[in-house]
Amino acid sequence: MSAMIAFVSISLAASGCVGSDSTDVTGATERPNSAGGTSFEQMLSAQDRELPLDKYLLNPKQSKTVQDAYAKLLSACMHGYGFEYEIPQSDDTSGGMGEDAPRTRVDGRYGYQSMAHARTWGYHPVGGVPEENSTASDEVTHANPEWSLAARGTRDPGKEFGPGGRTANGQIVPDHGCVGKALQQLTGSQEGDLGDSELATSLKFSTLTDSREDNATREVFRQWSACMYKEGYSYLDPIAALADPQWQAGRQATKPEIRVAVADQRCRERENVVGVWFGVDRKYQQQAVESRAKGLAAAKQNIDRKVKAAQSVLGK
Repeated sequence: MSAMIAFVSISLAASGCVGSDSTDVTGATERPNSAGGTSFEQMLSAQDRELPLDKYLLNPKQSKTVQDAYAKLLSACMHGYGFEYEIPQSDDTSGGMGEDAPRTRVDGRYGYQSMAHARTWGYHPVGGVPEENSTASDEVTHANPEWSLAARGTRDPGKEFGPGGRTANGQIVPDHGCVGKALQQLTGSQEGDLGDSELATSLKFSTLTDSREDNATREVFRQWSACMYKEGYSYLDPIAALADPQWQAGRQATKPEIRVAVADQRCRERENVVGVWFGVDRKYQQQAVESRAKGLAAAKQNIDRKVKAAQSVLGK
């Protein structure tokens, strides 16, 4: 059920907890915040709002393009050695968030930000938590030494990769096998990474931690918690509500979970949770971009090179 807690949430400011059940983002009014007198934009959802680090991380469309190209290359290579191997592909780039998914980044970052989602799915992804797709036949295939040689360049199950050089189905296996060949074509290295750079990933998480611990965000958590208490629920912050172990017991949301998720959305709207957290987060990300400009420029070049290679493979 770990897919359920891949996201995080937040809240802000004063008074009681009567709110509408609005679903979509509304605009750009600013609301004075009790934390330090700072004004934050009123916001129900930040999923269509770009953050400074977004351009240095693969967005959903880019990520799918790279993964689709990798799947095509790996499948074609394995077929050449006599193995039918397909990586399951999906047209869904939302990560289970559906219409609530972010547009310019993969991570939801502030948790679910839609009353419509809360009413139907609670804290579960759209459609519920998917079942595992692995089968016994998959396990047998991957345990086959010849399959391993073609895929990874070694028959040794204890090694991640091998030097190849041996014959499979009448052909010489390349160094690092078909996996290495595919990675070489997309990243320029047999041990390349299809994902984000280590620097950009590290900054993505460190700025999230900083924004959660900022005084303005902590204040908004306190206000959100008070609002939820009036709704009949006791949670320290929105993250605690999202990660409640009760919600991980089943693949689908329960009625109690949906009631909490709906109250969460009401309180986050009332206290401007997303508006505050987004504003604070953006500040920390901008500082990170300015202080690590050289390394992030290299990360951006890496993304551009990888996506261009993937588009070429897919004929785009």
